[in-house]
Amino acid sequence: MKNYGPMLYAYPDSMGNHLSGTVEILNMQEFKGIFQSFYILPSMYQNDLDRGFCVVRYDLDERVATEKDLSDLRSMNIDLMMDFVVNHASTGSPQFQDIVKNGSRSKFKDFFINWNQFWEGHGELDQEGILRPFSSAIEMMYFRGPGLPVLMIECDTGEKIPYWSTFYKQFTEKTKENGEIRRIYQAQMDLNIQSPMVWEYYQDAINHFSSYGAGLIRLDAFGHVSKIPGRVNFMNEPETWDILERIKALADPNGLDMIQEIHDCYAERTYFKLAEHGYRIYDFFLPALVIDAFIRNDGSIIRCWGEEIIRNKYQTVNLLCSHDGIPVYDALGLLDRKQIDEVAKLISSNGGEIRYLPAKKDIPYNIGTTLYSALGENDDNLLLARAIQLFMPGVPQIWYLDIFAGPNDYDAAKMGGATGNKEICRTNLSKDQIGQYLKKKVVVDQIKLLRFRSEFPAFARDAEIHIESAGYEMSFVWKKQDYKASLHLNLLTRRFSIEGLAPDGAVSFRYDS
Repeated sequence: MKNYGPMLYAYPDSMGNHLSGTVEILNMQEFKGIFQSFYILPSMYQNDLDRGFCVVRYDLDERVATEKDLSDLRSMNIDLMMDFVVNHASTGSPQFQDIVKNGSRSKFKDFFINWNQFWEGHGELDQEGILRPFSSAIEMMYFRGPGLPVLMIECDTGEKIPYWSTFYKQFTEKTKENGEIRRIYQAQMDLNIQSPMVWEYYQDAINHFSSYGAGLIRLDAFGHVSKIPGRVNFMNEPETWDILERIKALADPNGLDMIQEIHDCYAERTYFKLAEHGYRIYDFFLPALVIDAFIRNDGSIIRCWGEEIIRNKYQTVNLLCSHDGIPVYDALGLLDRKQIDEVAKLISSNGGEIRYLPAKKDIPYNIGTTLYSALGENDDNLLLARAIQLFMPGVPQIWYLDIFAGPNDYDAAKMGGATGNKEICRTNLSKDQIGQYLKKKVVVDQIKLLRFRSEFPAFARDAEIHIESAGYEMSFVWKKQDYKASLHLNLLTRRFSIEGLAPDGAVSFRYDS
């Protein structure tokens, strides 16, 4: 990825109901040139679940995106970042459907992880025909839901085969006219990386990304790919690094860089290991750090994290909110447990929905919310948070809805039910709605700041960056070839000023909140 300026972050149909609508919006005078890259979420692929993260095929779903749209974005000098869902594929995929049809005779029978074969010699069969691992073999493993991550498949051949499904899994039974009962599966089935066919599938996916013009691929749920009996099933070492190198070997000839989507708390230092191996890292810590700074009127922890990035030359992509809301568990270690709880409590009091992981039921993991609602729907808070993000080291990734000061969508969350509550922060906006939002000062001012971050020469990958904090005051300074960009802020009053100085000392940009 060559560009270092702001990155738009959205579904293909988030703005204008189709990727072509997003292209039109980005060509509007207000938006032209402010985004240098675009992370397009995977609902542009053929998928059937989890709004894109359950891939059937990597062919485009032309109901939301076409190759012309991608070509139009590239012609605007916008780098494209795309999702590579490496851990799992859909039950609607051709590979899985072949297993349902042909059972153990399917050529894809080892494409997914046969649960019983995986645990052979490490457990005992139960009455349902599922091998239950001995505690010694499974005690190190961490599962995201209650019970074992297994989906029992009833094949057309009459066979029953249990397959591994880390994330979403369910089936419904449908009775045909002849009285036959047919199981309909909806699940994200874990891929068996020991199978050569999976690596052929990976190569095919990478060929798709290359043909679409991607420059960066995000490895979704990568930490869960390596699984070994008796070991942890998250970021196994050294296997994880071997897998990454194999994927990199596929990506490099296609000119694709990689970033891994790995959520883990700061204290575990997983981010450090990624950086040590030469990979970009996601700054999932920043959202909780900013909200903590607003609670305590103290930016010293933001400064410490920023200085670590600068000192170690980490290549980061940062964000303030995501398609899943605001991560908070990631910051544990930079923030203590009490601070994490206070951040979660504040966001919850502003309408956010706290989510916990089953294995860590007492620690907030992620909170379903928009950034604007998390900050009390306060324009001053939103603008200051954005200013801090834009001056932190790294590529600033901007969730589309937060540009428009979008509030929580409680109706969408309720309609989605137990598995659809993430829709609280995923409201699609029409072009007419965006036109109305552009009349709001908080939206206009964010765009001004984004344009400054995109165009001013001081914001370079190799810029000299200094961060200072003293009580409730903070300052950030970027310097490059005698260009200087500075941010001075007061957490107590939520006021800030930004200045851009040209090499001759002339003020080329000034903003006072």
